Amino acid sequence: MKNIFKKLLTPLVVLAIMIVTPICGDKLNPTTQNVAGGGINNQLVEDSKVTATGDTVTSGNFIFTELSDGTYSVKASSTSISGAIEIPASYNGKAVTQIPSGGGTTSGAFYNCTAITSVTIPDSVTLIGTYAFYSCSGLKSVTIGNSVTVIGDRAFQGCSKLTSITIPSSVTSIANWTFRDCSSIGEYNSR
Repeated sequence: MKNIFKKLLTPLVVLAIMIVTPICGDKLNPTTQNVAGGGINNQLVEDSKVTATGDTVTSGNFIFTELSDGTYSVKASSTSISGAIEIPASYNGKAVTQIPSGGGTTSGAFYNCTAITSVTIPDSVTLIGTYAFYSCSGLKSVTIGNSVTVIGDRAFQGCSKLTSITIPSSVTSIANWTFRDCSSIGEYNSR
């Protein structure tokens, strides 16, 4: 009887896991910090309803993708980008509004750009997406522009040398694990 029970139960458990994982994914821990209120609001941070139209252009260290609202998102053209970088406020006369989300750890906008030492994000940007600067282990400081409202899940995870970050009062949500494995954070400035 025990063996029959095991034979029936095991496929059911596997089936349940297969159904729940794609639906919930990383959302099984949906804690979001509400920076403006200083508390936890337990809502998932959705990145953006604005989608890419597919028009993508590489220019220097950056790849710009036109979004459905006519603005652009920006990401690194290669992981060898280095030093202090300033995210451009515009491309081709149109605002750069997003540092887009990645579908996983290896597809964040600046994933594994280990030689970046500092990042300045302009006031035109409203979204720092999920995994945006994941594993940028050389990143030491970040200044975020005054229009960013959302910082996505794991956006700065693994930035082990990050010591200083300036977060403007416009930021209303910081997703879970945004600064996970940022063991050197010592200075937090809000403006």
